[in-house]
Amino acid sequence: MTLFRNSLLALTAVLLCSFIPTHTELKDDLIGTWVQIEYLDNGILFEKQAGFAKDKPGVSFNADGTIVKRQNAGWCGTPPISYANNNGTWRQTSDSTLTVNYSYWGGTAEENWLIVEVDDRELVLQRLEVRREKKEGEFSPH
Repeated sequence: MTLFRNSLLALTAVLLCSFIPTHTELKDDLIGTWVQIEYLDNGILFEKQAGFAKDKPGVSFNADGTIVKRQNAGWCGTPPISYANNNGTWRQTSDSTLTVNYSYWGGTAEENWLIVEVDDRELVLQRLEVRREKKEGEFSPH
């Protein structure tokens, strides 16, 4: 009976561990262009697309560790909003977190993101921490 119980526990552990994404699996799932769809209670929902939408923010992860972050082209968020593509880098810091660095109209930013969910069609992420360094002499409404 003990052998059966131990075998069953070992099999259960192996099956559970096989569903936890590894660094490589997460990286493979992230590569591509993601267009922001909506804000959810647990994060921001993105949909995988062939390219950026003209009128929506998004992010494109490249296999070489570079990123293109599409966001407001300036500080004003009143429609109609103009969008710009901002270049940067990304790196995976754990099985489910990323650090993203990029330049934007107001300076530079470093963000830590939690990947809540990702598959070949949808990505849900939470911004855990955002640090910005403003350009010298840049206007800021805040």
